[in-house]
Amino acid sequence: MVAHTNDPGQTWAVKGQYESFIDNNGHHLIDLSGGFGLQVPEVVNAVSRQIDKIGLSNRVLLSAPLIQLCKQLSELMPEGLENSYVCNSGDEAFEGALKLARSINPHRRTIISVGGVAHGSLSYGRYLSAPHFYPQLGDFLGIKVVHVHSVHDLPDKAIWQDCFALCYGPLRTTHDGLLEAVEPTLIASLERIANSRRIPTLFNDVDTCLGSVGHLLSQDLSGARPDIVVLGKSLGGGCIPIGTYTCSHALAYKAYGKASPAKHGSTTAGNPPSCIAAQAALNHVRDHRLDSRTHRNGTVLAAELADFNALAIGGIVKVPLNSIEQAFELQQSLYTAGVHIRRPGGPELLLRCPLVARTERVVDAARIIKRTLEHAA
Repeated sequence: MVAHTNDPGQTWAVKGQYESFIDNNGHHLIDLSGGFGLQVPEVVNAVSRQIDKIGLSNRVLLSAPLIQLCKQLSELMPEGLENSYVCNSGDEAFEGALKLARSINPHRRTIISVGGVAHGSLSYGRYLSAPHFYPQLGDFLGIKVVHVHSVHDLPDKAIWQDCFALCYGPLRTTHDGLLEAVEPTLIASLERIANSRRIPTLFNDVDTCLGSVGHLLSQDLSGARPDIVVLGKSLGGGCIPIGTYTCSHALAYKAYGKASPAKHGSTTAGNPPSCIAAQAALNHVRDHRLDSRTHRNGTVLAAELADFNALAIGGIVKVPLNSIEQAFELQQSLYTAGVHIRRPGGPELLLRCPLVARTERVVDAARIIKRTLEHAA
């Protein structure tokens, strides 16, 4: 569903390709909500060929696409991260990664997380992202979370002694609802303590992987060196949801023993079509250097909107506003004018270039946004 007002469900996409789509009212739009992109032929054709062979397979028998994806991910990841576990979505992969970390220290209850980092919409993710909104989830899961916002409020020794996982990501939302990159100094400080105490570190790259912030793996934005990397969203090539988490052989053995990483997951996790979608997406990103393209598109978009103090983080461009109410009004105005963006979370427009977005269409969107902002001034 592509909701553009406070009344979701009235509008949705019916046809599209790359960064452009047509909604159910016949309205032509440029999508600046992020992700991989729409109906990329190489991905769609690869998945169609796989479905003609076999769709859902029995995980006990495994499948060639699943094994091949695990191998491809081991080649993508930093040295030392070789075991990949394939799940139905990025949110599910994050939950699996946390359960792996907890199995290393099963009697500990605390998760230390960089404050403001979003970790998804399933049980663990909701609680970690906003524990004050979901206190009952903490009780149900038997965990508690400690948020760290700067190097000045690092947890004390007692908290670290009860910690079974450190969770972080490349971006976070401030108390004012503004998106920003997590400071490398904060990540380095947290990693140093966690590593000294042998606490697994989880990097959540679900929403930003494969180039959204200008790096193939977003940990390169902040210099992070995690024990577990979680991927999702764009990994499915805009075709089929899939998520993965990848760790070292040693960490995997502590958690799962001799069980094959390809066997891990829920009933439909690692199904052949989703694995083929991920392989096709990875190949497309590599062959077309989409991380560099997205960085270039973000630079172009920010330059076009320089008069409005636009700032780019890779392919994500932030335009500051006076209030969140103004952001909602502009979101609706932009949709009417032909540009779709995500629901605002604070007093700024967040413009996210899809990985496969064509630069000329990004420029078209920038001009629409500029006219809309000038009219609203």
